[in-house]
Amino acid sequence: MKYIKFLATFILTVAIFYALNNKLGAIPPLGKFLNPYTGIWQNEKDDSTTGELILNGLKNEVSVHYDEHLIPHVFAKNDIDLYRAQGYITAKHRLWQMEFQTYAAAGRLSEIIGKGTLNYDREERRRGMGYGAEKAILKMQDDAETLSYLEAYRDGVNDYINSLIPKDYPVEYKLLDYSPKPWTIKKTALLLMYMTKDLASGDDDFEYTNAMQLFGKDRFDLLFPDFFDINDPVIPKDTDWSFIDTPITPTPAEQTSIDSLTIELTEPHPDNGSNNWAISGTKSYSGNPILANDPHLGLNLPSIWFVMQLSTPEYNAIGATLPGALGVISGFNTHIAWGETNATRDVLDWYKIEFKDERRKHYKFGDSYLETTKRVEEIKVRGAEAILDTVVYTHHGPVVFDENYKGDHPKEGYALKWIGHLGGNNQRPFLKLNKAKTYDDYLNAIKEYTAPAQNFVFASTEGDIALWIQGKFPNKWKGQGKFVMDGTIPEHDWQSFIPQQYNAHTKNPERGFVSSANQHPVDVSYPFYVFNDGYEAYRNRVINTFLSSNENITIDDFKELQNNNYNLLAAEMLPTMLQVLENEELSAYEVKFLNIMKQWNFHHDIDKEGPGRWSSWWN
Repeated sequence: MKYIKFLATFILTVAIFYALNNKLGAIPPLGKFLNPYTGIWQNEKDDSTTGELILNGLKNEVSVHYDEHLIPHVFAKNDIDLYRAQGYITAKHRLWQMEFQTYAAAGRLSEIIGKGTLNYDREERRRGMGYGAEKAILKMQDDAETLSYLEAYRDGVNDYINSLIPKDYPVEYKLLDYSPKPWTIKKTALLLMYMTKDLASGDDDFEYTNAMQLFGKDRFDLLFPDFFDINDPVIPKDTDWSFIDTPITPTPAEQTSIDSLTIELTEPHPDNGSNNWAISGTKSYSGNPILANDPHLGLNLPSIWFVMQLSTPEYNAIGATLPGALGVISGFNTHIAWGETNATRDVLDWYKIEFKDERRKHYKFGDSYLETTKRVEEIKVRGAEAILDTVVYTHHGPVVFDENYKGDHPKEGYALKWIGHLGGNNQRPFLKLNKAKTYDDYLNAIKEYTAPAQNFVFASTEGDIALWIQGKFPNKWKGQGKFVMDGTIPEHDWQSFIPQQYNAHTKNPERGFVSSANQHPVDVSYPFYVFNDGYEAYRNRVINTFLSSNENITIDDFKELQNNNYNLLAAEMLPTMLQVLENEELSAYEVKFLNIMKQWNFHHDIDKEGPGRWSSWWN
């Protein structure tokens, strides 16, 4: 009997030891996690914001001051030290966020989480996220100055990582039972690709192709027009485009694929959106321009943004930074202010690929066959064998869907043509904006910017206001990219790009303000084809109505406008919906519902019943 007890005790001890030192599903190793010396208890302390540090590689002393909001203000004697300090301070407060986002962008979450994220990782690999980041690095390497700043930022992040021992790791690392890895320039490129995906990867090409087959062209055009009847675009309607002398790409004889499809990529949240505007001195209480920017992206904890001041003897910028990237993304300096909203242009298209045979080494293009290339993606999986996924690449881009992934035909696939794959030094424009002093500096900074396309709003102490819709935009024929295209037809390729100087823009308009809220960028007079699947049509009109109908506008007015919760969609739709209901026989509950909606003033106030009932009804 005593041997049985001994054996049972031994087995129990081994089981407890194993459980305390190994992950069990989503549960971290409890022994490590609850260890009083290295576990979660060591995270029960405030970050140090005082004292002195010695960082090898700094050329001069750098000062960092925290204000009452714990916003860091960084003062350096030169740019290299500034960006090294920015990397260190950002890592100190946001290390796990920075790194986890790059794992997500690269399709590497399975290394941390296991099989549960394998499909996500395959999709990101097949989307070409790593491929796009590598193209961006090539562009960055052509710019020695920016490359030196990226290296300094990298070194600053690694200075902080190297200062940690396991007890100091942020709590997320302890929950997921892994450790931070060295920061690299590729991780910054991946972060920028992550933002490009979030802001420039939405499309309805497959859905529209199906709808076209179902409804026919006339009914489809009625349901999904290029322009709404009510259009209050980013660039004022009275803009003169006669200076543009580049023609639109001619429409080919055969325009669309005839497939009916049921496959799609995961897309950004449809309710993401942003606002920005600037008023001239003629409309402001002070006689000077005022600018506001409200980039309300996804709700994250921690926030997607990290506010900092970055200062050298040459410039002094403060605003929202993006953990993992250099400089201030949206903010102001001594001379100018700038900000961004998403320009929501269709820069992602799908092409049906016809392979020569099942080996997929060649694909049809015109009257001949072109060679494919193949990229073998090794996806490491925690607690399991690595997965190998071979992705075929064409001149269009990666073949995302084929017989190995959501497809069912060995000689067919669907390739992704995306602006995110073209590469671009999208770090440099923001570094230039941080130093800009005039409108010309602002324009010189943003003209190199590629993706994701943004509405760059501007105001200066010289009195100028402006807004450029900036990105690299293909010069498409009318309707191109709305539907899945035939990849065998050369005329279906992107034939050229709109010259940067012809991107839609306005400077010091007569109305005294510029604004954007993800609405249509232009009206029908703009000579190039402009399309997106989800232009906003209500928020922008609330903003423009306020700005056009008011004078002597104050900062408090700006705050009130940013917090405005008036639902113009409901105000325009609800009267018709209620009129239909009044002609029906209603139950007592339905009558109560009807009365609530009649009394609602279309504001989303937290103590009102109307907003929730409207959302349920409309959705």
